[in-house]
Amino acid sequence: GSDNVYVVDQFNHRLMLWEKRATEGKVIVGGRGWGSDDTHLSHPQGLFFDWEGNLYISDTWNHRVERFSII
Repeated sequence: GSDNVYVVDQFNHRLMLWEKRATEGKVIVGGRGWGSDDTHLSHPQGLFFDWEGNLYISDTWNHRVERFSII
């Protein structure tokens, strides 16, 4: 419903946001290499939105699913 596109970039360990009419994406999670703290991802592979607008990312090599509130 927001016309935004979210892209999981597995080998760059990040989540990108492409807003409507954007010519470049924005890194919204990760992007500084792999890691295991709250601001890093390690080979993310999938994403899902729930009905409340929360974003879940499958953070594969960290063996976790992370939840983010998208405002």
